[in-house]
Amino acid sequence: QAGGYDNNDIYAPEAWKIRSTSPDVIVAVIDGGIQSDHPDLINNIWVNELEIPENNIDDDGNGYVDDINGWNFAYNNNFPLPDPHGTHVAGIIGAEGNNSFGVAGVTWDVQLMSLDVFGNESYASDEDIWEGMYYAVDNGAKVINMSLGSVFYGTYQEYVNEDFYTDLGYRNALDYAINNGVTVVIAAGNEELNLDNNWLSLPAVYSELYEGVISVASVANTGDLSYYSNYGSLVTIAAPGGETYQDFAGGIYSTVPFDSYEFFQGTSMASPVVAGAVALMLGENPNL
Repeated sequence: QAGGYDNNDIYAPEAWKIRSTSPDVIVAVIDGGIQSDHPDLINNIWVNELEIPENNIDDDGNGYVDDINGWNFAYNNNFPLPDPHGTHVAGIIGAEGNNSFGVAGVTWDVQLMSLDVFGNESYASDEDIWEGMYYAVDNGAKVINMSLGSVFYGTYQEYVNEDFYTDLGYRNALDYAINNGVTVVIAAGNEELNLDNNWLSLPAVYSELYEGVISVASVANTGDLSYYSNYGSLVTIAAPGGETYQDFAGGIYSTVPFDSYEFFQGTSMASPVVAGAVALMLGENPNL
């Protein structure tokens, strides 16, 4: 596709002959909000069955009122704002498969939990991300995808010395997730940096510290590293994240708001490929 080389993909058709769905697996998307009524996503959106919609009561006592499909941590309400980035990521993980239109996610049937940490802003607070992680674990997610982050120049110890509070917040949240059997998948970032040359991608760097955290770089459809992707020995794995040129669309095609589809590129697109694969594996064996 789009000038790519044969078999530079994730072998999804081969995997789908074994298993194509994971209907009991909840994947939390900590990102911009998901368009929950997108026709290719609507049947795969997580529903909090312990909550009665729109009665303005915290029926399940989890501290969040009317959190039917997730939560907007940026604005502290129950309406994740439909966002192009978050909706695109969600479609890569779990757009409904074999429904005769649109695209297919890595897993065709899954429960996508929308945890909006951006709202209408371009920046998410660390505190909202941590709270989203705790919410995901407490409400049954087994996979968390975080296609977000920033970079820091220096060693990990220098980062800790400079921002002990932020490091502790992430480590506490990750400890909580991993101790509860949750896999956390994080994009490695798009700054074209060699992470072995004194650069850190945060929070992807925690994949070096926790076996339950996976950081993801991006490869193009030629099998080469995508030009924008961070890379290095601290990154766990690579997955297709697209590489778009002016003369053709080489990005990843997925769902976006207004019931539409677009090509995006980035490690943000590679990370949900891995998160979807983890969900598919848990669908096959929930004890993994």
